[in-house]
Amino acid sequence: MKKLLLILSCISCQISASNLTDYQIVFDSKRSGYQEIHLMNADGSNPSQITHRKNRMVDHDARWIPGEDRVGFQSYRGRGWRIWTIGIDGKSPKMLTDYGNYEGEPHWSVNSDEIVFTAYRPAMNLMVVDKEGKVLRQLTHNKNYDVLADHPRWSSNGENITYISNVDGDFEIFTMDKVGGNVKQLTFNQSADFSPSFSPSGDSILYLSDEAGQFDTYILNLKNGSKKRISHNPNESSQQYKAEFMEGSSTFRSLAPSWSPDGKWIAYFCYIDNNAEICIADNTGRFVKRITTNKVHDGAPSWRLKKVR
Repeated sequence: MKKLLLILSCISCQISASNLTDYQIVFDSKRSGYQEIHLMNADGSNPSQITHRKNRMVDHDARWIPGEDRVGFQSYRGRGWRIWTIGIDGKSPKMLTDYGNYEGEPHWSVNSDEIVFTAYRPAMNLMVVDKEGKVLRQLTHNKNYDVLADHPRWSSNGENITYISNVDGDFEIFTMDKVGGNVKQLTFNQSADFSPSFSPSGDSILYLSDEAGQFDTYILNLKNGSKKRISHNPNESSQQYKAEFMEGSSTFRSLAPSWSPDGKWIAYFCYIDNNAEICIADNTGRFVKRITTNKVHDGAPSWRLKKVR
């Protein structure tokens, strides 16, 4: 741990804070005593709290709505798990979906009004709705509750979706086109692979895996199939973050990594001081900076540039 903190100190001093303050990150945190949605600059400065429900039924997994000062997230607000949106000032919450058993993991396309998400219909499947919540299409058609499709994310061009499924017995990463066709399996192992996301260029996928014995972040190169391990979390992290705890509709502790919208940076899970923190690396995977410093869970970071360039 001392070596890790020394690396943190030495490398973070080389990073221009002005670069990171060009971005904002929305994320989950229990720093208030309840797991709520928070906002900060990408260097960890200027944190603020967006939701203030003070409820054991958490608000979590927030993602930016393109072109708006709003985020979408999942919340249990009296009608079961549904997708909600809210302004980053904490005002004007609005329920987007209200179709049944469970709805979560929303992700907005950057070049259309379409949102992909997970829903129990009848088992866990992937759906697409428009910005008003109207169902446009169903992408997967699982009928068995033992087979799940989850963690969907759009590619930047809106033509493809990456997601996870345990159709072969354990969780692997897949891609499909925007109407649910051309399905491809990308990982083939006995580990749990979670939370994939396309790079903005579309040539690689960032994801979480416990293949080294504990959860770490990896980049998969889609051109040549090579992968690179970004984080090196300690073995003791596996006591708190096990695969069986990280999947399912009641999972509150997302560790999903994410790309900055220009592909220059990565935010990911780092286990420091016996707890999940958010760290930043550049797109080559060099460890750069720890940006949260709490004795409670911080996770599920999602980026945006403050100004359109």
